[in-house]
Amino acid sequence: MIKKNADGKLSSKKADKRILSFDLIRGYFIFMILIDHLRRFFGVYEVFTGRGAQWASAAEGFFFVSGIMLGMVRGRKMINHKFSLVVKKCWARAFKLYIWAVGLSFTFTALAKIFVNNPGLKDIEKVYPDNLSLVKDTLLLKFNYGWADFLSFYAIFLFITPLAIWMLRKKLWHILLGLSLVVWILGTGMKSDLIVVQSWQILFFGGMIIGFYRKEIEAWISRLQPKVKLCLTKVIYSLSALTLIASVYFTTIAKEYSKSSQFLTNLLNLDWANNFWHQNLEKLFLKSTLPPLRLLVFLLWFSALYMLVNKFELKIKKWLGWLLLEFGQSSLYVYIVHAVLLFGLDLIIPDGQFWLVNFLINTSFVLVIWLMAKKKFLFKVIPR
Repeated sequence: MIKKNADGKLSSKKADKRILSFDLIRGYFIFMILIDHLRRFFGVYEVFTGRGAQWASAAEGFFFVSGIMLGMVRGRKMINHKFSLVVKKCWARAFKLYIWAVGLSFTFTALAKIFVNNPGLKDIEKVYPDNLSLVKDTLLLKFNYGWADFLSFYAIFLFITPLAIWMLRKKLWHILLGLSLVVWILGTGMKSDLIVVQSWQILFFGGMIIGFYRKEIEAWISRLQPKVKLCLTKVIYSLSALTLIASVYFTTIAKEYSKSSQFLTNLLNLDWANNFWHQNLEKLFLKSTLPPLRLLVFLLWFSALYMLVNKFELKIKKWLGWLLLEFGQSSLYVYIVHAVLLFGLDLIIPDGQFWLVNFLINTSFVLVIWLMAKKKFLFKVIPR
């Protein structure tokens, strides 16, 4: 039963329920990122993660949900606080993430130079033979080494966040959205060292707008006719299922099974699928530039995922909350720890192992990080 306050508004318990859904979703995205970055395929879990090779991935979802949460926490909840306090909190966190991004990149680069012939590491000398350029580009966040590049993007977005929140406070969300769209459009047609930042900022700041106006959006949806809501729900679920099946066919089945099974290749016409993907579709779903079709597919899949999580939230919390909430509420901590542990793992155990070994590595890796978060290991040092 949903309770209302004296003014007729939904109680805080209902609001907390919505935030819990986002924490569960963000936890799922972080879990997917961990498995995909491990690259221990086949290891069972990629059946649920898509290897990060689908038409949209958990990476986009991480920034989208992060923007939504910032819109709620730093935007709407702090709307009556002094704006200087918002700036201070955002920039302090941005600076901390910048230090971690640069520090990890320098550390990983130094280790890569020491273990230069290790098969689990890329040869840094081929990428940057000039050490001075390497240092400069690392400090400017143009270069990242290892699996911690999200920190650089997040730091840049957080530095700009106060301006976005100021616009939202002034009810200039349409200006913010317009500027974000212009930067995104320019990014899709340009070559730049920060192309991902230019493209993916639409997810972060678009999410921030949604987070800031979350209550208004939910109120508008609640006023829709039941038949309209049911129709929209069916359309979103149906299109999500169809596009997901198509994505798996072109990016996973055609790519993998055409190498190992001639019978499946002929049965499913996989040679045609491979050629059609590379010649016509691949450029429409580039991860780095986030073209319009990839963005639309992401928004479609995210909408379906949110509706499912929101509908079955209590059951998900009961069975998987121990993992997803721990990851979702300490997402940056989990991300930083995974980058450090993964670098060490790649040094010791190269990929390409037997599937059962991969499964054990994946499981152990996730559980070790979960235990570290559960025990709050180095929480005072590592950002959360």
